[in-house]
Amino acid sequence: MEPKKDARTLFCDLNQEELLKKGDEIANKMEDVKNISGDMKESNDSFKAKINMVEDQIHKLQKEIYTKQEERLVDCEWTYDEDKQKMILTRLDTNEKIQERDPYPDELQVKMELD
Repeated sequence: MEPKKDARTLFCDLNQEELLKKGDEIANKMEDVKNISGDMKESNDSFKAKINMVEDQIHKLQKEIYTKQEERLVDCEWTYDEDKQKMILTRLDTNEKIQERDPYPDELQVKMELD
């Protein structure tokens, strides 16, 4: 019977040059891991920020549904109430009086027309 050739993966001793090359490979791979980890953290932070933004929008909508109100820019007008001697802030959309305060000195000055 003739010898039959075969190949197997087996352990072999490494020489000094091969050991140094493996050390360089480890150093390079460790740098790759560090870079990938940094990218992953940036990506996670970005996703976390996006999630937080959407969650804030959800909470705002939930509050509006619960209170059946939302904040809107509404035209208002300050008028002087002579009986109360107060400045009154009135919403122009509903005519609701929403704030009352003492007038500032410049608001008490009467403008006079000169002929």
